Amino acid sequence: MLAMKQRLLDLRRQLQSDREFGLTSKTTEHDIEFVGGPFDGYTQLCDLPVTRLPVDVVWFVGNNVYRMLDEQEFESPQPLTSVALYERDLSRGRCRYRFVGAISVKDVLDQVR
Repeated sequence: MLAMKQRLLDLRRQLQSDREFGLTSKTTEHDIEFVGGPFDGYTQLCDLPVTRLPVDVVWFVGNNVYRMLDEQEFESPQPLTSVALYERDLSRGRCRYRFVGAISVKDVLDQVR
């Protein structure tokens, strides 16, 4: 019973947070902007409340990734060059993901081995 009450309180807080951003169940469509790093300026339309989006986003970086984002076709697979990390930023009443850093694929593989 106590767990259910806590869950209801959490949901109430979540709804209040969504309202603060002007995002209710009727108005959830918005753009997400990526700031800095390899995806600087890229925007993605989203229909989830910003408070429901992940805190961190990891992008694989490579020529084909850019082509896919621009809805272009590509002929052959291209190697990934790095992995970029973005962190959610809810300042100014809108959702942005700010670039935190990147690591090369070689460095990732070296750490796995």
